[in-house]
Amino acid sequence: SDVFLEYQKGWPELHNTKAQLQFTEKGMWIESPHSNILSSTSNNTMVTIEKFLDPILKIDADLKGSASDGLVFLQQSKLLSEDLISTLDVNDNIFINLDLSIPLKRQKKIDTKVTVTLNDAEYYPPGLKRKQGLVSHLKGDVVIHNQSIQGKALTATIMNKPAEINMITAKSQSTIPDTKIFIDTQSTINNLLDYEIIPPKLNPVMKQLSGNSQVKIQVDLPNQERPFSFTVLSDLKGIDSKLPEPLKKSEKQSLPLKFEVTQVN
Repeated sequence: SDVFLEYQKGWPELHNTKAQLQFTEKGMWIESPHSNILSSTSNNTMVTIEKFLDPILKIDADLKGSASDGLVFLQQSKLLSEDLISTLDVNDNIFINLDLSIPLKRQKKIDTKVTVTLNDAEYYPPGLKRKQGLVSHLKGDVVIHNQSIQGKALTATIMNKPAEINMITAKSQSTIPDTKIFIDTQSTINNLLDYEIIPPKLNPVMKQLSGNSQVKIQVDLPNQERPFSFTVLSDLKGIDSKLPEPLKKSEKQSLPLKFEVTQVN
């Protein structure tokens, strides 16, 4: 009991581990009904080396803890870049499944798969004021496989409206991950003003608009080649505009809208 396991240099160690160990001529198995990584708790951890002749350390663990613990793990393990981690301001208790294959011979690559389950998370996007309710009730699984991220059919409430969210890292020959988030939701003019999505200098213009419309948002997560940015697209159906021509329109008419916001450090 109370065993420490440093399974990869620089990564958060397993500690307070109560475990059963089994060794054979071919390999070893460690089964733990209780252990900790940081302050998160695992009640189901399995550590194995199936073949000593081809030693690959495999770790399968289910963790329950805070989102801040999850971010520290991603940061110390370097599974995600610092630029990307800096955009992940999440407040909630989360579940994490670790599926790690770590070759003990240096010539082979580490294979890491981390599944983060969000149950009712609050998220604060970078570049915008940190207001509660901007992105809330975020639910679903996000899978981080090596440097790629996937999150399919996540749901959330964005500015009091239901939203569907998908995350994907595009496959390319570049070693720099290209991760995007696609959001489908609705928004009212009042919500855009309340949450200060629109620059204050445009408030006199926005007050000439009323109603709500379907909105598609593409978020480009930062990497070594670009900062955080997002693009908003809408046909503005459902919005009544009292602006002068050619921007004057009724709720039933469409008027294509596109605007982009880029975070400046």
